[in-house]
Amino acid sequence: MLLTLEQDAKRQRLPMPSLEQLERVADSRGTLDKVVQEREDALRLLQTAQEKARSHAWIRDIFGRSIWHKFKKLRLEKQVHIKANKKSSGEKVRKISSERVSTSF
Repeated sequence: MLLTLEQDAKRQRLPMPSLEQLERVADSRGTLDKVVQEREDALRLLQTAQEKARSHAWIRDIFGRSIWHKFKKLRLEKQVHIKANKKSSGEKVRKISSERVSTSF
């Protein structure tokens, strides 16, 4: 969503939105993530009657062997943002985020 705001600002040839607006976007994104997680939990309870998601499972690899696999969260979002920041004005974004971190303490 932050990249969308940045692209919209570039398209309209306006400066990037203020830090307050970016913080509100980050807060709303966190709230949306929380709602999605609650819905996934409710759906899982209805389908399997288990409160927690499975953390391990037996999976067959390409050779047909059964292996005990541990599920992990993908870190794709961070990688995508880093690549996008390198393509565009990433130094400004990093500078703003480092200033916000240093002033918050």
